Amino acid sequence: MKNLVYKVFLLFFLFCSFLWAEKIALINWNRDGLFENGFRDEILDNFENIRFYSFSCNKDEFLLSEYINFIKKLDVDLIYAVGFPVVKIVSENFFYTPIVFVMYHDPVEAGIVASFKSSENNLTGVVAKIPILQQLKTMKKITSFRKVGIIENKEDFEYRLTLKELKRLEKFFNYKTVIVKDKKNIESFFKAEGLDVLYIFKSQRISKSLINLANRFGILTLAADSDVVKNKGALISLVVDEYRVGRLAGKKAVMILNGQNISRIPITTIEHFMLVINMITAKKIKIDIPLSLLVMTDKIIK
Repeated sequence: MKNLVYKVFLLFFLFCSFLWAEKIALINWNRDGLFENGFRDEILDNFENIRFYSFSCNKDEFLLSEYINFIKKLDVDLIYAVGFPVVKIVSENFFYTPIVFVMYHDPVEAGIVASFKSSENNLTGVVAKIPILQQLKTMKKITSFRKVGIIENKEDFEYRLTLKELKRLEKFFNYKTVIVKDKKNIESFFKAEGLDVLYIFKSQRISKSLINLANRFGILTLAADSDVVKNKGALISLVVDEYRVGRLAGKKAVMILNGQNISRIPITTIEHFMLVINMITAKKIKIDIPLSLLVMTDKIIK
């Protein structure tokens, strides 16, 4: 009899814990990764009774829309949104649920928050944007360049911001920005245009074969995503430590769950970057990476 009472009590306790647990939805524009791992670890270091619901959109707008509808039914206590397309849609659909974001764009310029000091709404987060200025400075240590190419995608907000910044920096580095418009005849374009650098922005969908083509023409590929260097053969990337960013975003979520006013939690900009260089690609295109740069590199692909 005592065992039965104990089991009933235990089941009741577990059921109540399930009901009273804080519910957090994690939604990523691409896939679940280090941003989410860091966030979860920070939350679990501070709370025991948490339920996570994770959603990966794989850069699919239809999936994103479906997930938004599902999250509305969950009635979560907080949303962790990663990637500008997700942050934008989430902010347009949830006006009272606290939203902690990670994005690569300026949230003020994007019209998502009022200022970095105070969002004046239900959002706060971390900007993981790597300044293109820093990326080009790093590339300048490898080689001089006169033409920087970018593949056109007018519908992509990040493309438009990146193009604007590349053009702004032309006078500082004395180069010309070249827009690759005809994706079907890229090989002919590469032959005719004589690009020195191909810039690959974070949200860009790019194939390994296209990077191989750039390598064949001796075009240095500068990527805003380290996966493009590690898995697709781009030469170099200057990126953020995604796990550290996730932990930082998690700290903001902890503050919110502890009762702090989200609009008064400042938005943070990351200032520590990681350098990734693919030495296999460097050998293929016969480019020498200065030793002064190699000793600063966080990850070397051999």
